[in-house]
This record gives sequence, C-alpha cells and structure tokens, in this order.
Amino acid sequence: MNRTLKVLGLALTSVLVFSAVVAASASATTTFTAESPATLTVSANETQVFSYTAGGAQVKCTGVSADETAISGTSATEITVHPTFTGCIGPGGITGHTTYNGGCDLLFTVSGQVHICPNGGSITMVVTGLCTYHLGPQTVSTVTYDNIGSGTTREIKLTPSVTGISATNTNPGFLCGPESSTTGTYSGSLTITGENGAGQHIGLSTD
Repeated sequence: MNRTLKVLGLALTSVLVFSAVVAASASATTTFTAESPATLTVSANETQVFSYTAGGAQVKCTGVSADETAISGTSATEITVHPTFTGCIGPGGITGHTTYNGGCDLLFTVSGQVHICPNGGSITMVVTGLCTYHLGPQTVSTVTYDNIGSGTTREIKLTPSVTGISATNTNPGFLCGPESSTTGTYSGSLTITGENGAGQHIGLSTD
C-alpha cells in the first residue's frame, strides 16, 4: 500500500525541487538565467505524487518548499535544492513524512537529470507505523522546464517525469512492497522563482 513514498528521489520527491530538456520555445535548455544574482524559492503547482514500485500504491504530498539556494552570477548549468515535502498522505489516509540525512540534496542539471544525494547522505521516507524507505546516492531522469510569465515576473516551471528510482524497504511485506525496488517514480510540477538581495522578484528563465 504505502510502497509509494519511496519515490521521492524525489524528488523527489522534491525532491525534492529539479533539471531540463526543453524550454518553452522548444529549444534545448543550456542555462538557467537570472537578471541578477538571485535567491531561488520553490513552490508546488500541483500535488506531488510518489510511487515506490511501478504501478504500486501512491503517496501524495500537497506542498513543497526548499532551503534557500542561489544563482551566484547571472547564469548556471545546475541548481541544487534541499526540499521539504508537506501534507503527505498515503493509502488509507495514513500520514507520511520525509527526512534528508547527512546533507543530502537534489541537484538538477540542464541535461534533464536529477542527482539524488550527490555528495552523500540519504533520504528516508516513512509512512507512519507501517513502511520505511531509504534512498541513497543515484542519478535519475527526466525533468523538463518551461518559461512562464514575462519581464521581472518570469519564472521556471519544472515538470518531473522521473522513473527508475531505487530504494530499500526496511518493512517489506504485503502493504509496503518488496525489500528493494528500482522502479520508483515521481511526478508533480513545481515553480522556481528568483529574488534579488532586496527581496524583489526578478526575471528567471531557461535559455
């Protein structure tokens, strides 16, 4: 049932969130561009959906936020985030939560890949009283980006369609799934917004 939470490689599961193949113009993404050095924030456009095994039960999280991350210049080829997923509910309405251990981050690159815990650490996903999943360092794909808004209100919409997430399960069984899986998935779009040092919204895009 709750095999799902594991997906977060995540992600997430934001997952944490995020990385790109195509911009809104349908050309290949080569950089993330900001009008000036920017602090980036992440918010959810839609419910974040995590699945432990292909076709397995789902865990859905209604919110996501991220510790501050930044583009130090005006362009970058990757973005690192440390997300927190909230409002997570598993099958039967059972509460779930995710923790990031040992400095684990999610690194999104312009190639469309997501590097989970690239510097070590792990992600633990718990369905309260039932299932506990662990995700270690790995690289998965794919994420796409679209530019939304215009001028100083430009933002990046990040849409993950991530498959092939591997994880282990310390409580294998009928409800929680097998002891290990390499078929975890993560979906649910996010918005990345840029602010300058004065806290003003500035244009952020993929080129």
